[in-house]
Amino acid sequence: MNPTITYDTKQFDAALKKITIDVPTLQKFEQKGARVLIEGMKERAAVDSGEMRDGIQSHITEASIQKIEDEVGPEVKYAIYQEYGTGIYAENGAGRSTPWVYRRKDGTFVTTHGNRPHPFVRPTAINDKDKTVKAIEDEFKRFILTKWN
Repeated sequence: MNPTITYDTKQFDAALKKITIDVPTLQKFEQKGARVLIEGMKERAAVDSGEMRDGIQSHITEASIQKIEDEVGPEVKYAIYQEYGTGIYAENGAGRSTPWVYRRKDGTFVTTHGNRPHPFVRPTAINDKDKTVKAIEDEFKRFILTKWN
């Protein structure tokens, strides 16, 4: 014999009908997920001066009741070169094949063949996907529970 549990959901159903979710509330849910991605990127980012790591930000580009779009990533222009590499080390052979010279801040000249990739954006998106979704779900659950009580 299988045990049966019966629960009257009328109170729960009535509480759900009273809940309205607006765009600012949805943005709060989304920001919890964005925070996970920001932290993951900062942990994985190569650090020289710290400018790239410290410049990892979140910017909501579209917000409606149907869709929240957020660009999460580094603000510095050179981050793409860290992610994909340069010169002979660039992914997919997309880099320059001949060496070049540049001047450092201290005035010295350096000859280089490029920089190896140090991916941090893509690994975060792939490896932290479940943590990101869970952060959003947890924030949604907290919201529902505050409305329920």
